[in-house]
Order: sequence, then C-alpha cells, then structure tokens
Amino acid sequence: MLLLDDLVVIYDFYKEGEASETDVDSQYSNCVGFIEDLRYVTCSGKKRTSLERSGKSIQVQEEQRAMIGPQCL
Repeated sequence: MLLLDDLVVIYDFYKEGEASETDVDSQYSNCVGFIEDLRYVTCSGKKRTSLERSGKSIQVQEEQRAMIGPQCL
C-alpha cells in the first residue's frame, strides 16, 4: 500500500526533524480516507462523492450506514 509506505517515510523524516507534524497528520488523513473509501465501496458497492468524503454530509452518511447494516460498521 503506497499511501502507508509514504506515511512511514514521512514519519521517519519527522523523527529526524526534516518533516513537520502537519505533514504526518496530512498523510495519516490520506491513509484513513483511502481506507474509509475502500470500506464504503466494499460494503455498498458504490463510490463515495467528494461531499460525503469531506464529512459535509454526515447525516446522509449515517442514513446510508443504517441502510447497509452493522456488518460493515
């Protein structure tokens, strides 16, 4: 998984003082977002929109989760 490899490299740079905590946080968010998208697609069979991905449509996401069922939560 390339995103995770990038996170490890950025974290190593952070430990050496060559990257900022913001860089690590940003890459971590990218990894989490990818995993959430993958899980969503796996459970629902649909791609998430950028609005859903950004968290601006929390109510819609909650409704969709309720329809999907507990096996994908």
